[in-house]
Amino acid sequence: MSLSPEYLTLARTLHPGDLWWAEHYTFLLSRGYQLRKRFKPGWVPSWELPGNAPWPSAYEDFQPAPARGNVLDAVRIADGVKVVLKIVRTRNEADLTIYFGNTLRESEPSAANRAVPVLEVISTPYETLIVLPFLREFLRLPFVRIGEVTEALRQFLQGMQYLHSHNVAHRDLGPGNLMMDASRVVPKGWHMCAADSHDLPILSTKLKSNPRYSVAPDARSVGRFGQYWRDIPELSDIIPYNPFKVDIFMLGNVIKTFLVEEYHGLDVFRGLGERMTATNPDERPSASECLDMFERLVSGINHKCPVIARDSGSERKRKFRFRSLLKQFVS
Repeated sequence: MSLSPEYLTLARTLHPGDLWWAEHYTFLLSRGYQLRKRFKPGWVPSWELPGNAPWPSAYEDFQPAPARGNVLDAVRIADGVKVVLKIVRTRNEADLTIYFGNTLRESEPSAANRAVPVLEVISTPYETLIVLPFLREFLRLPFVRIGEVTEALRQFLQGMQYLHSHNVAHRDLGPGNLMMDASRVVPKGWHMCAADSHDLPILSTKLKSNPRYSVAPDARSVGRFGQYWRDIPELSDIIPYNPFKVDIFMLGNVIKTFLVEEYHGLDVFRGLGERMTATNPDERPSASECLDMFERLVSGINHKCPVIARDSGSERKRKFRFRSLLKQFVS
């Protein structure tokens, strides 16, 4: 089967979300960060090189930047470590990220602070970039034991309670902002925009990973990415609402939608998810109460008990990809 000329032209054309990064490739290189070759000036697609198979989707440089165009992976030249560069639209966002990820981490060391540390700040004449660790969405690998789920939820609930104790609401505790340090879970790494593949010139779906329970990955929360759920009852552009209760609802919806409804063996958390997503915000528990309820629920659990995905692996992946794409286009 041959590919149409129209498809091949589209495949080699930079997407709108690619353009800023391509324009700043040389600048970022001068600051010590190398982007993927797709963004390099004079890029020639791998599928057009002599001797290579003419199938664009097989190659990593077919993968564009995420749709919003405000984040991209890069390699820190000094040590070869992969990082994430994020364009922040306001200085306030950068300052708040640094405050929780760096300043408080140093002045008030606490295991409950799950904010991502900022590795560097890069300024251009019109934008500010923050350099972040390369993390993975915590749902992008299957759970096999209930203890893996309880540890992730404990850390996210602690992180939410920590933010609220400092009078700050996250405003988007959806799955795209609930991350983990997966460097020990997937030691060979993965492609940012093809998460089921290792970061290799030719992509595959044979991602090799270690069980979460064997390495206990750290959970992390990153900044606002855009409201994911539009069915938050009180959400309004006109009537004031309590943003802390919105945080409760969103994390509760993660528990209900992506855990309890996706896995056999997690019904123990159904009641907590329902309390957190009560229609009346006043009936939802506070962050501290959520954490207390959670600890009571898990106090008698055998953490080695298995959990099993309700769907087949392929079906589950299709659903997740759909939700991820939907999240990118719903603002």
